[in-house]
Amino acid sequence: MAENQDSAAFLNGSAMKPDAFDGTKSKYIAWKTQMKLYVVTQRKRLPEQFDRVLMILSYMKEGHAGEYIATYMKKYDTDEDAVIQTTNDLWKDLDIHFLIDEQAEAYDRLQAMQMGALSAQEFFSKFELCAFQANIHNFEAHFQELKSLLEKALWADIIWLLYNSSEELPATYALYKQRIARIDLNQQQYHRRNPQPQRQGQFQPRQQQAQKTPVVPTTNAFTPLALLQEAPAATAEPFNWKTAIREEIRAAMKGFASGQPGV
Repeated sequence: MAENQDSAAFLNGSAMKPDAFDGTKSKYIAWKTQMKLYVVTQRKRLPEQFDRVLMILSYMKEGHAGEYIATYMKKYDTDEDAVIQTTNDLWKDLDIHFLIDEQAEAYDRLQAMQMGALSAQEFFSKFELCAFQANIHNFEAHFQELKSLLEKALWADIIWLLYNSSEELPATYALYKQRIARIDLNQQQYHRRNPQPQRQGQFQPRQQQAQKTPVVPTTNAFTPLALLQEAPAATAEPFNWKTAIREEIRAAMKGFASGQPGV
C-alpha cells in the first residue's frame, strides 16, 4: 500500500521537489541531478519543453543564480524567441556558467599530478580521468600541452631514457603513452633484479664502486711516492769492520807520537 502511494506521488510530481539553487558552484552538480529527476515527474503536467525550462528557472534564486534569471528575463522581455527554449540547451548553458570552477579545479589537479609510486599504466589512467574532468577529451589534439604536463609528472629517469633512446621521439599521444609504458616496465624489471633503497628522481647510471686504496703517508704531498722508496740493499757497499779498526788505531798512534790526542 505504502509502495503504491510512493509511486503515485512520484508520478503526480508531489515528491522529490528540489531545493532552490543560489548559484554556489559547489552545490550545482547535486542540484542539477535533483532537478533532472524532478523534471521527469513533471512530464505529463508540463509536456512543452519551454514550460519545463521556466520551471527549472523558477528554482534558481538569489546570488549568481538570481543574476542568471535576471539576464534571461531581460532577453525574454525583448524577444521571446531569443531565449533558450529547451531543457537540453538550458543545461548546456547552465554548465557553462556553473561548471567552470569544476573544470579549472580539475586542470589544477592535472598540473600538480605526480607519478609517485604508481606504474605508468596506473598513472595514465589517473591522468586521463583528470583530463576528462578538465574538459580535455581529444588527447591527440592536445598532445603538446599534455606532453608538457606529463614530463613534469613522470620520473626523471623515464624522461631521460625517452630522450636518449636511439628510437625516434613519439609524435602522437598514443605512441607517447605506449613508449612511456614500455620504458617503465623495463625499469621495473631492472629494479627488481637490482634492488635499491628507493627510486631516484634524477636518472644516474649505476656505476661500479671504486676500490679504496690505503693512503700512504709521505713527507711531501707533491713528491711522487716512487721517489721516496729506499734503494735496494744490494747496491750499498758492505761495511768493513777490520779496516775501520785499523784506521782508528793508526790515528791514535799518530796522535800519541805528536803529543796530541787522536781525532
